[in-house]
Amino acid sequence: MSMKFTIKRGDTLPVLSVTLNSPDTAVDLTTAGSVKFLFRLGTTTLERTGVVVGAPTLGVVAYTFVDADWDAGEFEDGIYRMEVQITFADLTILTIPTLGYAKLVVLPDLGD
Repeated sequence: MSMKFTIKRGDTLPVLSVTLNSPDTAVDLTTAGSVKFLFRLGTTTLERTGVVVGAPTLGVVAYTFVDADWDAGEFEDGIYRMEVQITFADLTILTIPTLGYAKLVVLPDLGD
């Protein structure tokens, strides 16, 4: 998961969707108990619950931004470091990417 996702503040589309690979093979999410998206800007870390999309063996997870993400003012404009954390049924945890971070870019909306 080496990626950069960009969204305008206030938008609920596009859906943030990523394919998790470790290292070059899709992560099998068949026994995934939970999916968390973690976003950090400065010292603030935001956590959101993600979902497995499609067949679990494809390793695709997603998060859809909702109005409350913006209404509460939690997501500010900026470049966030991003990770996806999977907790499996046997309580093992895998955080992807395993090296470095993906990026979430939140841009101001001209209507603000």
